[in-house]
Amino acid sequence: MQTNPAYHINLPQIHHYFANECYQQAVKLCKKNQRSPAEDELLEQTAHATCYHQHQLPEEKEKLVRHQWLLTVVYASLNNAARAEHYAEQCCTLCQNFADDVPMVSYAYAMNAQAHALLAAHEPEQAHGYLQLSNDIADEITNPDHKLHFWADCGSWHTAEG
Repeated sequence: MQTNPAYHINLPQIHHYFANECYQQAVKLCKKNQRSPAEDELLEQTAHATCYHQHQLPEEKEKLVRHQWLLTVVYASLNNAARAEHYAEQCCTLCQNFADDVPMVSYAYAMNAQAHALLAAHEPEQAHGYLQLSNDIADEITNPDHKLHFWADCGSWHTAEG
């Protein structure tokens, strides 16, 4: 366990806390129907903060795809197709790099990220194909917690875009 000797702080617990808190805040902002320019900036910064804190937790590498998915959704909601495509590709790359160590839910997030990036790029037909693939993969997830998290994250966007 890594601690800061000056304050007896458990750094992994702190990173875990902030990764989760920033994630929830970013999702809440992202799902808002209308945001001010200040909220858009806060959304972008919060999404990157959650990724930073998650990257500090190598034992939770399967969550990295979920956080890259969030960046994809954030940039798609900000109408920045190039950045959304970049992070969607990062999702796929992480799945390939981790290969056998990645749970099925990560592939569902990666395909959902591709759908969001394609929607941001005004490619609705291709996006629909990736969304359907994402949903098909999600239907096959056997871990109930993974399935619950996926549908909690992706369900409302699925309804809005599906």
